Amino acid sequence: MSTITTVKIPEVLKKGFSFDEAILVSEMCKRAYAIYQESFGSIDGKDILDSYNVTYKNEDWVLVYPLRNFVRGIRAMILKRKSSHHYAIAFRGTVATQQGIIDITNFLADFNSTLVDYGDLANLVDQRIKVIQGIYEDYKSIEQEILMFFKVLALGKIEPQDWELLRRDDLSFEQRVGTAVALSAAGGIIFGTEFQSILSNLISQFIKDFQINPLKELGYFEDKAGEPFANIVNFNSVVTQLENIKTPTFVINRQKKTIIGRSLKHINVYVGGHSKGAGLADFCALSVKRYLSTLPDLSHRLKSYKIGGIKVGNKAFSDYANKTIGLDYSYRIENTLDFALNIPFSPPFPLDILSKNGFRIGDFYLAEYHHLGTRYTITGQGSQGLNLDFGGALRLFGGIPFPHGFDTYIQLLKEQRENIRNLLRPFQGILFEILSEMLAEQQENIVQAIKQYTSDVNEDLSREISIVQETLDNNSQDGEAEGSVTTSY
Repeated sequence: MSTITTVKIPEVLKKGFSFDEAILVSEMCKRAYAIYQESFGSIDGKDILDSYNVTYKNEDWVLVYPLRNFVRGIRAMILKRKSSHHYAIAFRGTVATQQGIIDITNFLADFNSTLVDYGDLANLVDQRIKVIQGIYEDYKSIEQEILMFFKVLALGKIEPQDWELLRRDDLSFEQRVGTAVALSAAGGIIFGTEFQSILSNLISQFIKDFQINPLKELGYFEDKAGEPFANIVNFNSVVTQLENIKTPTFVINRQKKTIIGRSLKHINVYVGGHSKGAGLADFCALSVKRYLSTLPDLSHRLKSYKIGGIKVGNKAFSDYANKTIGLDYSYRIENTLDFALNIPFSPPFPLDILSKNGFRIGDFYLAEYHHLGTRYTITGQGSQGLNLDFGGALRLFGGIPFPHGFDTYIQLLKEQRENIRNLLRPFQGILFEILSEMLAEQQENIVQAIKQYTSDVNEDLSREISIVQETLDNNSQDGEAEGSVTTSY
């Protein structure tokens, strides 16, 4: 059983590439594969949540929100560091896993690389901004849940419009449940575990009574249950039970239909993903960064590490995202032997000159695509558990060289970190001795400088006190003189 390595994390995330951070986030992406081995779990994610936190109870990070979309095949997780408000959003690729191994049978089956507008941003910022339709639509299907989670954390309250989201016509039943679970997860952090338990029980109770269609790996739920769901999971039903809590850590305003707790002053967020999950991580990092930047009372740091990621937009989008997130806070780790880094494919010369906006060949769309973030390269074949299924006629299992595998990326990152440490180790002792000598030489000068500074401050204070005293004495004499003159009249 793999473990997420304990590393020292700064209280406020710093700019610059860190091996420890890159490996930590990559391990989390690997864990996102492991927790969804054969199914998505229940729609509210409670079984996945409980199983994960029992299995990895001794680790520094706890799973707070299993993030999925059954229809679009998205699987991810949001973790929280136990001792601080450090959060991590880890996406896995669409490659299904069974018994912990990768299945690349349908790797590109649902991949739509057509370039489309990035929401309203094209009209507001730059009309040239375009993104890959398939991955963008995948992320949009879960964006509301992610932003709801961070909204409650940042503001420390749940407002009427948050409950009304559960009734929105443009959200599927699955999305409404996901939004309610996001409210529950973030509310549990801000308002306490009793709040989370109450809301989670309401969600679970309704799901048990709801008629579920038989589920396969990519099952679906009937949307007609959305309105009844909102009628059960709402402000009044939650508050009725919250009022029984003897020592609440929140305030209930029934008139404004608001639950208020303690808002955060600072939040740190890691975002990571592997393969197509890295593309989702790109959209997620930009989306969360843009939202947190709109909150004037919250300071934040967001940092992104992606491994084996695909391209997600054109150059205009890449430039905008890099400027918004910051190149010192966004890194894409690329194995030079990884074939997937070229996906989606750009048109070859001279077609790239003749068709600036891309062109379609059958079901394939080719255009000038770009990656996001600062590139960090590694090189190696590595080894990865693999499952190849040739239409049922032949199925191969085992560990083989696979440059795109998450295990390969983690292995190569660890090797490179160790190589650099070994390279620097002979210099560490020498450097320590040199610095010690320099400090010893400067120690006397530092002490003398502090003494001189203290003496100067004392002299300045004495001088100021003498001036003030002299002024007071003069004022006192002038007052006595004026009093004697008045008496003579």
